[in-house]
Amino acid sequence: MDPFLQLFILTMLPIVLTPIVGLVAVLVGKAFAALPANQRPVLLDIVKKSVNATEQLVSSELSDPGKKQAALKLAQEQLDHAGLKVPTAVLGTLVEDAVFTLKKMPPVLPAEAIRSL
Repeated sequence: MDPFLQLFILTMLPIVLTPIVGLVAVLVGKAFAALPANQRPVLLDIVKKSVNATEQLVSSELSDPGKKQAALKLAQEQLDHAGLKVPTAVLGTLVEDAVFTLKKMPPVLPAEAIRSL
């Protein structure tokens, strides 16, 4: 590849992608805000529990993208069972947020380990 073209692409990439990512974030936020207020806490709880369950059940069997798809599927099944309609983009963003939060949490020690301290 031409070095000038490569430098041009590397220079323009952050300039072009930043507004696109920002626009997607705003649109997903608006779609979440458009949901009825009484559905939002239920939605967040379902997504959090789906991500936690997926992490516990299939963490050793699947890669990260596979776990995300499993969490999305589980959350969607629970939302369908509850009769809640949520846009796919909103659900995907909430799953990503729950995964990020899960990874930032400190590890939980088993009760036996705490008693032995």
